[in-house]
Amino acid sequence: MARLLANRLNAATTYLVDLKRQFAGSSDHLGMVGEVLETLIHQQEQDFLPGSERDPGRV
Repeated sequence: MARLLANRLNAATTYLVDLKRQFAGSSDHLGMVGEVLETLIHQQEQDFLPGSERDPGRV
């Protein structure tokens, strides 16, 4: 399972890096691909609580 997820993450990351390179010089909305990716990479909840939000014991 871990290998499958790692392969999928690698494929998605490779694809996004390629998109970023392709549209880096664009002056339209596609030129924002790099900025959007950077925002997504650094976006993280302040308080991360592992587990399911449906778990009644999770506070």
